[in-house]
Amino acid sequence: MTIACFHLTCKQASDESIYDFISRRFSPVVANRLLDPMVSGIFGGNIRHLSIRSCFGLLWDMEQSHGSIVRAMLFGSSPKSTTLLDGTAHSSFVKTASKAMSMSFTHGMQTFTDALAAHIEVLRANAHLATPHTDIRFNTTVESLSPLSSSAGSTQHGGGVVVRVRDAGASAAETIVADHVFSALPAPRLAPLVQSVAPSAAAALSRLPFTSLGVVTLGFHRNLIQHSGFGYLVPTCENQGILGVIYDSCSFPQQNFDQTNNITRL
Repeated sequence: MTIACFHLTCKQASDESIYDFISRRFSPVVANRLLDPMVSGIFGGNIRHLSIRSCFGLLWDMEQSHGSIVRAMLFGSSPKSTTLLDGTAHSSFVKTASKAMSMSFTHGMQTFTDALAAHIEVLRANAHLATPHTDIRFNTTVESLSPLSSSAGSTQHGGGVVVRVRDAGASAAETIVADHVFSALPAPRLAPLVQSVAPSAAAALSRLPFTSLGVVTLGFHRNLIQHSGFGYLVPTCENQGILGVIYDSCSFPQQNFDQTNNITRL
């Protein structure tokens, strides 16, 4: 293992799995006992199938540039960006948050989406601040997406997109004409929406693999919890049926109830 950590190796011309990379650079024990639970906690995936270049590109770059990960850590440098994508300098909040292991809100993660919705409502109420076309549609199903030629009303050169939607309980669907559509739907759900206009894309979306993950939240009286900590991750080889446990009561004590500690099983 020591030799593998420090000796220089030939650069790999193609990608490889996380398991193959870590086993080659360190050992199968490190891959199975250290990287496997860590990757499960981040991606919920199998290290034998996940790409090292996609998931941990920095490690790949270290080997490509220095021939050794440890050598790169000792003698290399990894410049960090100090600006956002638009060139804006990082705020004090961003600088602090970038050092945090995890983040949440006192009243839960919905605080974030509620704030976004409230901000959009402010923009709608103040036409001079933004376009009046800002809108949020709740409980609305997207039935199909189809292209629109530029001559049919799109403001963008080359056409736009017709989005066919139906509100909950509505007897008829309506159409929304958009210049661009950004989808956050799971790939298998997006596939049938574009089947009629882009069958090859629909087929590709349908074939994309994804991880099915369940989250269970359990509450216990405080006197039953004897240990404090962030939680723990479980290597796949342990065959425990869970990826890990997070002690929310320790990570985010502001969210605790009066008499209980929250533990999340992943």
